[in-house]
Amino acid sequence: MLKGEEMMTHLSLIALGTTPTQKIARDQTEALIHRALATLPLDFQIALELHYWKRLSAVEIAEVVGLSPAGVRTRLVRARKQLRQEYELLSAGRPLPGFDGD
Repeated sequence: MLKGEEMMTHLSLIALGTTPTQKIARDQTEALIHRALATLPLDFQIALELHYWKRLSAVEIAEVVGLSPAGVRTRLVRARKQLRQEYELLSAGRPLPGFDGD
């Protein structure tokens, strides 16, 4: 097992998983996602945040917001669509990376 200075001389940035350029790109993408999210109606923001950041299911979100699970799923579909559109506007047409829709 490598320690301290030995580790630094034997590991590359790729082995560490993220290069400085990748971190900058990821930070810029995250900033655009947050800006796009802020443009959405509040009910869309809440649904997306509860689903993606708090990892709640449609059933759990339904209990919080007072909708049926089917209503929550519909709201999530619409919110994701609008988020993609807003992100593409802010990013000069680039698609929302890693956002497969669910």
